[in-house]
Amino acid sequence: MSSPKQMMDFKPVKSVDANVSNEHQRNWSNELFERKAKDPNHNYDRTRTALNFQVGPGGEITAVDKSRRIGDKLEEIIKNIFDRMPE
Repeated sequence: MSSPKQMMDFKPVKSVDANVSNEHQRNWSNELFERKAKDPNHNYDRTRTALNFQVGPGGEITAVDKSRRIGDKLEEIIKNIFDRMPE
């Protein structure tokens, strides 16, 4: 039998608040990481956080930017798309 896998389940929402953003980006304190790791209902391996990546403009692959909320990143992406559209 294979081991459990980590995944994210995104559901449509109006906005992404700070708590949801921190959860999806695993932007946690040491204490929270330890608590999640001890919980038998979760499968978090902190050593794998360095493997997280995001795909930026031009297909550039970079480390996940945890300094900004997901909602803020999406707003910037949408603004850039509209700025490039002809009037």
